[in-house]
Amino acid sequence: YDAQLSTYYTLEQAAQRPACRIAPTTTKDVALIMGFATTSGCEFAVRSGGNMSWEGSSNIGAHGFTIDLQGLKG
Repeated sequence: YDAQLSTYYTLEQAAQRPACRIAPTTTKDVALIMGFATTSGCEFAVRSGGNMSWEGSSNIGAHGFTIDLQGLKG
């Protein structure tokens, strides 16, 4: 968790503390995660490796979860 947060481009992004972070490694994992998010109504953010500078663009606060796609293999 902390290791992933430390790699954000800005401190504003790293300061966001989601309820949890999910790091899928396959597209099947992503589909399962999206199914959960849809049925539960949970808010989420997606981090894919870009350098977004504003708060909340690729991370979320405690009211949601972050999907970190950096380890996605296909």
